[in-house]
Amino acid sequence: MSLDPWDLAVHQLALDRRATRGAAALFEHKVERMRVSALALLRGAAPLFYEILAREPRLAEGPGERGLLVGDLHVENFGAFRTDARRSRGDRVVFDLNDLDDCTVAPRHLDVLRLATSMLLGARELEI
Repeated sequence: MSLDPWDLAVHQLALDRRATRGAAALFEHKVERMRVSALALLRGAAPLFYEILAREPRLAEGPGERGLLVGDLHVENFGAFRTDARRSRGDRVVFDLNDLDDCTVAPRHLDVLRLATSMLLGARELEI
C-alpha cells in the first residue's frame, strides 16, 4: 500500500470487503456513508489511519507516554446521552465519549492526532 490517495481508497475497500464478507448490503451501506466527505472516510477508516502512521512514523511523532486510548477518536464520537440510573448515581444526561469499542493502549498523543485531524476535516466540510 502506498500513500497515494487512490491506493489508500482501494486498500480501505479491500479491508471493508473482508470485514463484511457475506453481507453485501452492509458493505454498500458503509461505502455510501464514507463517500460523503473526507471526515466520513476518516470516521469509517480507523485501521487505515493507524496503518498510515505505521508506514510513515514521522506523521505519528510525539511524546511516547502510553495510556488508554479511545482508538477511534473523532468529533462525532462525542455526544449527549442518558446515564443508566442502576450503574451511576442517578439518571442524568451527560456529554461524553460515546464510542469505546476500539480502545487500546498506545502513545496518548495518537488520540489527540486523530481528533485534531477530524476537527480540521470537519471545519473544512463546514467551510469554517
